[in-house]
Amino acid sequence: LFDVDTGSCDRTFQGHTLAVHSIAWSPDESKVLTASDDRSVRLFDVALGDCLATYEGFGEHVFGAVFSPDGSHILTASEDGMAKLFAVP
Repeated sequence: LFDVDTGSCDRTFQGHTLAVHSIAWSPDESKVLTASDDRSVRLFDVALGDCLATYEGFGEHVFGAVFSPDGSHILTASEDGMAKLFAVP
């Protein structure tokens, strides 16, 4: 996470072991989703940088993840042709 005024890195979101293809902000901007080649999606707390949840079990790389308009669910898309819906904890 970068400060647009200074260009400094304020926070990193760690845990994926391969390239990250997608990042999405929650509607209230308190969480971030990341989708990765490591066949997982991670949910992070923006303020702390902590990983709140890891979604696994994808057959191939995950290329996208988005929040529902109310932030209660996420929808993922992976290379194996699957779209999966998860409740946000």
